[in-house]
Amino acid sequence: MKSHDKQVFTETGMSEVHALREKVVREELARRLRGVCGNLTDDDFKRLVHEMAARQVRDERRSTW
Repeated sequence: MKSHDKQVFTETGMSEVHALREKVVREELARRLRGVCGNLTDDDFKRLVHEMAARQVRDERRSTW
């Protein structure tokens, strides 16, 4: 296996970890925010939760660099 192949595998593995973390964060945010964001449409609520989760996971990654 070439060193380049190892790097790609590692990046892919980390992408999967980050995607799983973002899913967990999205679910937790949705659970916590549903009651206070009842005036939003389902699409707007999903967009809000997606954006908040993406920011949280991005900031978590930055703090571990």
